[in-house]
Amino acid sequence: MDILIASIFSVYMLNEKKMDQDILDRLWRNDPSLTELTIEFKSENDIESLLQTLSFGNSALTKLTLYNNEIGKYMIQALVDILLDKRSALTHLSINNQYDSIYKIGEAEMQILATGLLSGSSKLTHLNLETNDFGDDGAQALAKVLSSGQSLITKMNIGNNYITNDGIQALVTAISEGNSQLTVLNMEYNLIMGQDGALKLTPIFFSKKSTLTVLKIGGNRIGNSGAKIFADALSLGKSRLTVLDLSENEIGNEGAKVLATAISFDNFRLTELLLWGNDIYDDGKKFLEDALRHNTTLIDIGIGYDEDFFSNALLAYTKRNKRAQKKAKKAVIAILILSKRKFEKQKRKEEDEDEDEEDEDEEDLLEPLKTKNNYDTVFEKLLRETGSQQGASYLIDMAKELWKTRYDTSWWTNAERREVRLEQRSDKRLKTMQTCIASHICDNKAILMEASDPTQVFCSSYCQFMHYTGAPDLRGMNVEQIKQALN
Repeated sequence: MDILIASIFSVYMLNEKKMDQDILDRLWRNDPSLTELTIEFKSENDIESLLQTLSFGNSALTKLTLYNNEIGKYMIQALVDILLDKRSALTHLSINNQYDSIYKIGEAEMQILATGLLSGSSKLTHLNLETNDFGDDGAQALAKVLSSGQSLITKMNIGNNYITNDGIQALVTAISEGNSQLTVLNMEYNLIMGQDGALKLTPIFFSKKSTLTVLKIGGNRIGNSGAKIFADALSLGKSRLTVLDLSENEIGNEGAKVLATAISFDNFRLTELLLWGNDIYDDGKKFLEDALRHNTTLIDIGIGYDEDFFSNALLAYTKRNKRAQKKAKKAVIAILILSKRKFEKQKRKEEDEDEDEEDEDEEDLLEPLKTKNNYDTVFEKLLRETGSQQGASYLIDMAKELWKTRYDTSWWTNAERREVRLEQRSDKRLKTMQTCIASHICDNKAILMEASDPTQVFCSSYCQFMHYTGAPDLRGMNVEQIKQALN
């Protein structure tokens, strides 16, 4: 039996080595099918062989993940040289989970990497350096890269790197000044603490130049005092964040109360506020339930990660909002595809006026979308992924206005709206109690909007657009109803 086990083990080791050699051969040949590669638990010699092979100008590999390997400190410069090679196609780089302290990326290695990235020659858009050891000095080196205006990085994970309140200052400045293209920043499990740590992050909430939409700072220690700082910042309604992760941050019922007050206002873009793993119990959950009852934007509060944080009401309200926003997205996609078809049909007609008009395709309006990255807005992403950017302009305008209503309660079911109307919202103090003049689609009370005729009052830009175009109210319609209304 021992001989058999030894034999099986030796075959496994041989196969493993052969597989590695196969990978190196494919990289050497510039195999176009090898675009993503994950290397785990390898020795210095293996990593050195990998980097030597890549240094010959591989132009197919776009994503390289090095997970818990023996990366010698001298290898970082070799990796930088590969990133700066014009032939390199690498856009995603992960050097993460370096549990052995000998091989962690420290301050010196980060300086080498940052110096290379400052040249602006790299195509890197995603950088994951989670679980290393570069601390505040390394964070400041990365901040210089972001503030240079040369970096293409849109997503960065620097979690678990011993970064303190001092280290985040330079990063926040770089992001809020608007020179970076960063949209996602993960700083989980660092040493960001208390009111001071939260205050140093708040410029991101107020910056008009920041491109950041996702901020993950779970596993730090901001506490109730930090939660209050964030709540005040959110209440002002200037933040562009759509995801804020405050999980495992020693937030209690007091912190939950101030955050609940903030999310009771529908004046921000936040769709995910993750609070699992905190010290929020019955009273805190009740504050959040009352706030979420009226909130139309939040689709996730993190209850799926923590049984102690679970609440039927929280689950129901977030699911309600998610369903409503999904309905709105489907409606917008339907209009954009109709716009594309109308454009293509008109183009065919112009190319050959003698040819009979072709019937419109009967394909599903919700056909699979092509995946692309780095769009300025979610609506632009929908526009390009449906191929509708050259479509009929009035339909695109209609879709854009409809997209603005995705947080409208009109997308809720009748039962959901009735449940909320059991209580009147105290924060809805209208300046002008007049009926929206887009009477064919709306009977809401309206706030006076800036218009050439001060007697014209609309409750939203959507109603204003629909009033002047005479279009039907599309909110709450399903895809088939929208197709019938617009055809």
